[in-house]
Amino acid sequence: MAGEEEYEVNNANIHYIVNLRKATCDCKFWEIAGIPCRYAALEIAQRREELETYTDVRFSKQKYMRAYGHCIHPIPNHSYCPEEMDVTPTDLKPPAIKRMPGRSKKSRRKEPGEAA
Repeated sequence: MAGEEEYEVNNANIHYIVNLRKATCDCKFWEIAGIPCRYAALEIAQRREELETYTDVRFSKQKYMRAYGHCIHPIPNHSYCPEEMDVTPTDLKPPAIKRMPGRSKKSRRKEPGEAA
């Protein structure tokens, strides 16, 4: 423990500084994802606190319900849907074979242990 809200976490030979107040870690996962990394989660668990309190607000249930809470109305019948169209081109051909630089391979590869 380096301070009240700052901790040093050791993973093999690598040391990570976790600051719970600023929601930062040296591995940068917490800043990028908004979810505490495993090093921060370790310190939060040692303090016997809830991990959800350190998670970004955009992952809360209220934000989820606000984003996906509206009603999605079904389409009454298929007459509103556009008819299927054939979009496959009729003159589609494979790309031209391009000879790669360097010496070409032999016609067959010899098995391991086979005489040369």
